[in-house]
Amino acid sequence: MRTTPYVLVPLIAVAAAGMLCAADPLIAHDGPPRDPATQGCESYDLDVRGDIELLERDATALTSGADAGAELPVIEVGKHYAAQLHPQSEVKFDVEPSRVMLDDGAYAGHMVFSVPRSGRYRIALSDESWVDVLLDGDYLETEAFAGRVECKPLRKLVDYSLEAGPSYVLMFSGGSEDVMGTAIRLVE
Repeated sequence: MRTTPYVLVPLIAVAAAGMLCAADPLIAHDGPPRDPATQGCESYDLDVRGDIELLERDATALTSGADAGAELPVIEVGKHYAAQLHPQSEVKFDVEPSRVMLDDGAYAGHMVFSVPRSGRYRIALSDESWVDVLLDGDYLETEAFAGRVECKPLRKLVDYSLEAGPSYVLMFSGGSEDVMGTAIRLVE
């Protein structure tokens, strides 16, 4: 019995598929390199290695502002903060969060920051929270955002295009924890 090319092609395809399935999934992965310490983070479509590295550094303790009209604590780009938030029902917002969040069991707070040069910056969070960045009382549009429940230490990230010079208000609302790991870094 003679084998024709029409029979060989499907057999070769099946054999190749079997070899691909048996291949090491770490080699076949297109995203950021997998690290057992950050299991669950490989599902991010963005490269989050810098965010994870920053959130794994020692954190500077900081108490967020509960009254947007008062002097707010200042945070710096490139540093990891453990921000103490307040019960949301006790926080006074000058501008309501852009997403309505129930107060029951939620945490909120404000901080101020500026950036050393214009560009795209990422705000990284260790836990669940809604994030708004305000300039002169106006919400800034996000460039990108993502979140992964299964990723520790990076639960959520939000990117903004920011200009050097002005002071921005970073506002958290609907937070799941009373202490939020947060960091800001330049991503472009």
